[in-house]
Amino acid sequence: MKITIVPAIWSLEVANTLLVAERRNRMTQEQSQLAIALLQSLLIHVDEATDSKAFSSTFYLARKEGLAAYDAAYLELAIRLKLPIATLDRRLAEAATRCGVDLVVVDG
Repeated sequence: MKITIVPAIWSLEVANTLLVAERRNRMTQEQSQLAIALLQSLLIHVDEATDSKAFSSTFYLARKEGLAAYDAAYLELAIRLKLPIATLDRRLAEAATRCGVDLVVVDG
């Protein structure tokens, strides 16, 4: 099984996405809990350097590529570790391509 590496903000973004889905009646609380249990069962490594890069490489990458800082954190991580990036975000995917980062195809 492959390990997924995510920036330190990942768990907050996922939690917020689940909460928004609940509030908009797109998911029940039970479905959110099931999703959380599934995510917790995966091999996910949280990158400890995300925060230390926020005011340097992530900031400049966000500026250069016109991304939000939190999106640039994913791109910075992929560039730094020379890994592909998985995203459904068109702008992030386009920026990754411009930066020479391979994309993982995600069915969405």
